[in-house]
Amino acid sequence: MEHSGEEDPPALSLREQWIGHKKAREQLLSNAIQTVDGWIAGITDADIGHIGSLFQQEVGLSGCRHEINIHHPNRAEYVSFSYRHSAGFANHIIYGPSAEEDLSKLFSSKVHEATHALQKMRSAALHASPFNPNTQIVICPGDWVILEERCEQDAYVKQALFNSLLAKHLPEVRRMTDNDPLSVKTFERIRLDAANIHDTVIEAARQALAKSFYWDNPKAEHRFQHHYHDYALKNYEAGMKLRSDNGESDLIFVRLEEEDILAIGDSCGPNSFGNGRLLPEFAAKPKLTKAAQDKLDKIRGDLKLGDEEKLPTLGDILSRLGLTRRQFIEASYTRPLLPQRNAAPLLQP
Repeated sequence: MEHSGEEDPPALSLREQWIGHKKAREQLLSNAIQTVDGWIAGITDADIGHIGSLFQQEVGLSGCRHEINIHHPNRAEYVSFSYRHSAGFANHIIYGPSAEEDLSKLFSSKVHEATHALQKMRSAALHASPFNPNTQIVICPGDWVILEERCEQDAYVKQALFNSLLAKHLPEVRRMTDNDPLSVKTFERIRLDAANIHDTVIEAARQALAKSFYWDNPKAEHRFQHHYHDYALKNYEAGMKLRSDNGESDLIFVRLEEEDILAIGDSCGPNSFGNGRLLPEFAAKPKLTKAAQDKLDKIRGDLKLGDEEKLPTLGDILSRLGLTRRQFIEASYTRPLLPQRNAAPLLQP
């Protein structure tokens, strides 16, 4: 090796090299997110108009932050209320390293998770959460399962809608969504049979979680709806434990009303649960597996709730407090994050 006579630059430490590597990976992921944002912004539909740019605008108005974490296990995950580093309304999407490996899947994940952020901006019931430390008002466990199911139905419907529109420009997306709960092929078939886009998204919501949770075993009895029922109950129980550990005993449990559910479907574009009025089927209690029903009964027993149908509604309690649903929602967005309470794992409702 020839030398110019100048001293070689000092070798970088292992830590410095790791930091450089981490920044390079973060930049790759950031580039992928920017590419997908461009795809979303360009999405249009003959019946809906410039839904992509409207979606991006609404996500911006929601205040939802976007964070890159190369150690995060998921491609993307929306976090609403946090109990770990801070307590309160976190309202951010975390992207993991797998997000930059497949742009079409990142597109799906971005639309899905950002839809959850828009749901939080629309429905007051989602702020009456076991994980919201700034309120004593909590949706009762049976209705929390309904909320979880409706949030996922709506997110998968909007994901499939956007994917179907992207597939007009990138046809390979159609095949790449075959294992999704609601594939492009299924959504296109529904739209072809429906009278209009409103009927399309409603029928898509009916089918959104009916698929087998195991892509390699389509006949398995465990469906996506069962997965999300279990997820909702597991989180609810954990949230109640955190409340108990923090000495909270003055909680006010409430029931949902139709407008709370309909608001979730208003995330963006046509409403997934009714055109101006909630369809009765989306107000109905979901059919649980025996294991899920046993878990729900245990949670109700531990909380000594009795008959949930005799509980006041969210609207009743807010009215007594002199609050509108909009004011209840806005309290989460305007209240600063609180200092850490008890050390506990981050849980997302």
